[in-house]
Amino acid sequence: MATAILDEYLGAALQSPPEGRVSNDVELEIMRYLESEFEDSGIDRCADIFALGYVNSLFALELVTFVERRFDITIGTDDLDLDNFRSVEAMARLVGTIRAAAGR
Repeated sequence: MATAILDEYLGAALQSPPEGRVSNDVELEIMRYLESEFEDSGIDRCADIFALGYVNSLFALELVTFVERRFDITIGTDDLDLDNFRSVEAMARLVGTIRAAAGR
């Protein structure tokens, strides 16, 4: 199942993202990270990973660190909002917002 989800993203990455959406590359990288941490989880891009029970306080910190390092961004205190990390889609949107603010 996880492979099918990643295949879907790989195919979609060849297309332009819909207006208001971040590149599928960002979502794919986050999805790969989550799949490496939670094998066979079947998490989709909109799933609330907190509500599904995948995230505890320690993993939340690891997730923030992964996003900062992988996408070469700094997540400010104002952006450390649970809603920015609930789903792959939310994290990708946060990356896009921070990059846009930095002119990248």
